Amino acid sequence: MVEVLEGELLAGEDRESSGQLWVISMGVDSMGKSMKQGDIVVVGDRPEAQRRAIELGAGVVVISNGVRPEDEVLEMAGEQGTTVVLSPLDSYVTSRLIQLSVPCWEVMSENPLTVHPDDLLTEITEQVMEVHYRAAVVVDENKVPIGVVTRTDLLNPKPRRVLLVDHAEIGQSVKGVEKADVVEILDHHHVGDIETTSPILATFDPVGSTATLIVERFKAAGLRPEESTAKMLLAAILSDTVILNSPTTTDRDREVVKVLEELLDLDAEDFGREMFEASSDVSDLAAEEIVNRDAKEYGTSSGDKVSVSQIETVGTGLLERKDDLLEALEGLRAQNNYVFSALMVTDITEGGTQLLCVGNCTPVEKAFDARAREGAIDLPGVMSRKKQVAPALLAIL
Repeated sequence: MVEVLEGELLAGEDRESSGQLWVISMGVDSMGKSMKQGDIVVVGDRPEAQRRAIELGAGVVVISNGVRPEDEVLEMAGEQGTTVVLSPLDSYVTSRLIQLSVPCWEVMSENPLTVHPDDLLTEITEQVMEVHYRAAVVVDENKVPIGVVTRTDLLNPKPRRVLLVDHAEIGQSVKGVEKADVVEILDHHHVGDIETTSPILATFDPVGSTATLIVERFKAAGLRPEESTAKMLLAAILSDTVILNSPTTTDRDREVVKVLEELLDLDAEDFGREMFEASSDVSDLAAEEIVNRDAKEYGTSSGDKVSVSQIETVGTGLLERKDDLLEALEGLRAQNNYVFSALMVTDITEGGTQLLCVGNCTPVEKAFDARAREGAIDLPGVMSRKKQVAPALLAIL
C-alpha cells in the first residue's frame, strides 16, 4: 500500500490487511455505526477523526494530502497496534490506489476457464457468460496461455475463412463449417449440400483424385511441392484410384503420377503396393475404428442421411470379422440416426467389393439389383465409392 501510494509508513509494521476500505467524510459521532475492527480508514487533516478511527480498532489509518498527524495520534496508534500511512495524494485518489494495492493472488481464480485455439465460439459462449471475470484463457497443448477470449469477442465475431478440399458435404466437413465463411471448394465428387452467402470459386472436376487437381495448381503457379508434400499427394492419388486401376482414373491422374514419380525418383506402382499392404493390415484395429476411419455421410432428398465407409484390403481375410464389423456398423448407424450404414470391403487384388450393410438396406439391394446374404452384398468389379457406389445409391434415394 505504501509503495503504490508512494507514501511513508509512520507507525506499525509491514503486515497484511483485509478490512473494508472507508473514506471518512462523515461526522465523528457516526463513525462507529458501520466501521469494524481491522478496517482501512482514509482520513484528511482531522485529528479528532484520526483518533476516533484508532479507538474503533482500525487496522490501517491512511492520512491523505501529505499532512503529518500529531504526535499524540501516532502514540495512540502505537499503543493500539494500528498502522499509520502518510499519503501525498488527496483522499479520493488515495482510496482508488489502495484498491490497486491488493495482490493478484487475493483476487485471482486458481482454476480459470481455459479453451483451446480450435474450439468454436459457439461451444464456449455459454461458459464465458457464466464466469464472473467474463473471459476465457486460451492455452496450447502444454497448457501455456497464448491469448484471451472476452465477452466482447463474442459479439459479432468474424467467421473463420475455410477452403473445402475433397468434399462439399456438411456431414463430411469439420464441425461448425456451416457458420464459417467458405471461400472456395476444390473437389472431384458430386455437388454437395454446402451453402454459401456469396458467390465463390467452386471446382468440381471429375478426375480420380483431388490430389491431382492440387498438383496441377502447383504446376500452374510454377511451384514445386516439398518432398513430403509430393509423397502425400502421390499416396492420395494411388489410394483414390487403387494404383490407377479404378474406373475413376483419368489420363490427367496418370500424367500427374508420372510427374511425381520423376520428382520423388521412385516407382509409383511399387510405392502404391507397399502402401496398400501396410494399410490393409487392420488386425490390430477395433471394428469401430475400421468403420469410422473413412466413413462418408450422404444426405437424401427427403432429408434422411446414410453413410458409406470403405476399406481396401489385400485378400479377403478381413471378412472373417464380419460379425464384429456389422455390429460396429449398427453402432454408427444408431448413433447418427442413419437410414442405413454400409462398409465397402474392397479387395484390390481381385478387383471387387463385399458391401456390408445394416439398417434399412432395401435401397442398397435395389441400387445393385442384388440380395444381401448374411448382411453382405457381393459386388464383383466394384472398387470406387465415388463413381460406382455413391451415384447408384443416391439415384435410388
